[in-house]
Amino acid sequence: MASRQAKGLTTAHDDRARYRKWVSPILGVKPVTRFVQRDIEEVVQHLDREVLAGSLSWKTAVNVWGVVTKMCADMTRSKVLSIRVREDNPARDVQGPDRGVERSGPYLYPSEFEAMMRCDRVPVRWRRIFMLAVYTYTRGGELEALEWNSVDFEHGYILIHQSADADTGELKSTKTKDVRKVPIEKELLPLLRKMHGEAGGEGRVVVMPPREEWADRLRKYLEWSGVKRADLFADDDTRRPISFHDLRHTGITWRAIRGDDLLKIQRAAGHDDSKTTQRYINEAETFEGQSFGEPFPTVPLSLLSIFGSNSGFVAVGNSRTQGFSRANERPQRDLNPR
Repeated sequence: MASRQAKGLTTAHDDRARYRKWVSPILGVKPVTRFVQRDIEEVVQHLDREVLAGSLSWKTAVNVWGVVTKMCADMTRSKVLSIRVREDNPARDVQGPDRGVERSGPYLYPSEFEAMMRCDRVPVRWRRIFMLAVYTYTRGGELEALEWNSVDFEHGYILIHQSADADTGELKSTKTKDVRKVPIEKELLPLLRKMHGEAGGEGRVVVMPPREEWADRLRKYLEWSGVKRADLFADDDTRRPISFHDLRHTGITWRAIRGDDLLKIQRAAGHDDSKTTQRYINEAETFEGQSFGEPFPTVPLSLLSIFGSNSGFVAVGNSRTQGFSRANERPQRDLNPR
């Protein structure tokens, strides 16, 4: 784990937690040189039982299994010689945990997005964040780390080259360690220029609120906007409620529905595998809906003005910085949303 963290791997922290909770109780403190296939099979059996008991999702079980198989592989062929301690891989012939049904991930229709942008109850601060997330289809950490010096107005692209760590906030490489360019949608350009002027072209593009609020706020503000499509809020065996990350899926899906080239979508989205991008193309080819709307709709700047009672913006020091005031962030009708 220390080796993975030293490499700057984005999953190192989560992998450590997964190992401690789901693997360590089974393997204990037994030296890795003494692991046998039976030990690894008992880990799989434990994961399957926890899934059946409802204590663990099958996807998390698969992620835990990924930690185990990588650990066992490193025992035999890691480039870090100090942890290459075996000639054989005890997990090589072991079948992993059972996979369950893939729950469908929702995305917003342009008409639903427009409804949220036009809802006066939704704070302007959040409307701006949602628009940036959809129109740049960046991951949350990438949006949080985005700085104005990465926005090239002259050539019309945003350079995505770093991400903010979910736990520490420190800057690190992107999830796939790639550097990519996201074209600036013409409908987003007016808002970006306005925000650039407000910030004096320096610092972060947007100051993100605490991550634990992202999904809850999105779902609440959709409801405030009259968006009640069941697929966005369902939480069952085959469907999951919309999350902040699904705003990224929304933007990528819109590009596919608009008919953009697959390779261009893949590069801009930062997908390692074209099969990932193909899923969005498949959705575009099968979609039918009269109330869908036009992808990447124009949002009047008057709806995204920082001046207003529920803007959520405050002055910080002597600079025009996008600050965050919890007192001003909520409309008066929602002083205690929970």
